[in-house]
Amino acid sequence: MPLIIKEKDIEWFESKDKILIIVPLSSRVDVKPSVLHTSKYLKVSSPPYLWECFLFGSVDPEKSFVRITGDKVSFELQKSVDEMWNALTHSQAGCDSYRKEQREAAFEEHQKHLQNSLESKLQRKQTVHRESIRRQMELEELDRQTIEREKMLENQKAAEEIKRKKEQLKANMIAQKRKQLQRLSEQIPPTRKSGHIRVNFTPRVFPTAARESQEAEEKEVIVFLPKCNLNSKQHCLIHFTMQPLIMPSHP
Repeated sequence: MPLIIKEKDIEWFESKDKILIIVPLSSRVDVKPSVLHTSKYLKVSSPPYLWECFLFGSVDPEKSFVRITGDKVSFELQKSVDEMWNALTHSQAGCDSYRKEQREAAFEEHQKHLQNSLESKLQRKQTVHRESIRRQMELEELDRQTIEREKMLENQKAAEEIKRKKEQLKANMIAQKRKQLQRLSEQIPPTRKSGHIRVNFTPRVFPTAARESQEAEEKEVIVFLPKCNLNSKQHCLIHFTMQPLIMPSHP
């Protein structure tokens, strides 16, 4: 049989919007008290002691606080309606049926509160999990972009290095070719100085080219020419170049 903490053993204070209740504890210090608070019902169980309170009015459990110390439990309750109660407990708190009804209502309210808290906790956990996955995906995407950027930089460096080597190779080939051309130019003998070659042609009476086959006939004509006058000489030369020799008659 639990020992009931009397209302005269507790302290309480109120304002229009809040109410403060202090419940003393005299149980073993190694036993943690069990506390339940709903909109109209309060309970502290610290074996062998028990305290129940059927509040005069309604409070907001979500905006209320409970503090447990070694020798007391403090309730700081937010009133649902800003008004003075002038009493801590309901006028029917001594009625067994009312007390039973309020206990059942408090139990259902507490179960609903636990369910909502569990759902909220699960929802927060899912939200945190989704946010963690989203953050992880962002980090992976950032890593991928970083890797791609590093690869691009490496490719650019490689392309620039290949280009530089090609240009260097081209410059080396040009320089080598210039050296070869320079060596070849050094091996070529210098150009001889320009000069004049004097050519003397043997005088020829006949206008045609000399032929060995006609050399005898040409000699006979040359011997005969001094005996001819000018017209006969010209006629004889032209006639000799056109056909076999026919000696003209003396004038």
